[in-house]
Amino acid sequence: MRELYRLARLMACVGVLMLGCSSRPQWGADRRAADEVTIRRIDIEWSKAGAAGDLDGMMSNYAKDAMLMLPNMPKARGTEAIRDALGPLFDAPGFSLKWKPAEVEVARSGDIAYVHGNYELTMNDPKGDPTTDYGSYVEVWKKRADGKWKCIVDIINSDVPLPAGK
Repeated sequence: MRELYRLARLMACVGVLMLGCSSRPQWGADRRAADEVTIRRIDIEWSKAGAAGDLDGMMSNYAKDAMLMLPNMPKARGTEAIRDALGPLFDAPGFSLKWKPAEVEVARSGDIAYVHGNYELTMNDPKGDPTTDYGSYVEVWKKRADGKWKCIVDIINSDVPLPAGK
């Protein structure tokens, strides 16, 4: 009888171990759809800050250790360097910046996401005439410990060809 009891306990332990060690990860509730809506809303509001020339509003969505990669410029790492890179653009005569997210995808883990879409940047050229740059962008977002999403990588790729001979 004692052996039967031990065997039953052993089988119960093996069953618990098999459930706990399944090859399929045990995730919490799937919040991807809700997070995608949240990030899209944040990105659209962020674009409004850019369109308004609001550099402080623009900076509000970057993580402290974020990285910005602008065309024909060295990468900027950290909010101070990003502000230094964006400041002259925002101060330029005729400045206007807008973008629209095309796709937002959140990882199954729920802590990282990416956004890609198209942008349009206008400012005056040296003659004072408006000139427009347009292209695509990719942003990588990370959910912080406080549950807020912050942009950790922002890459902008111009579709406008460089002038001949450059």
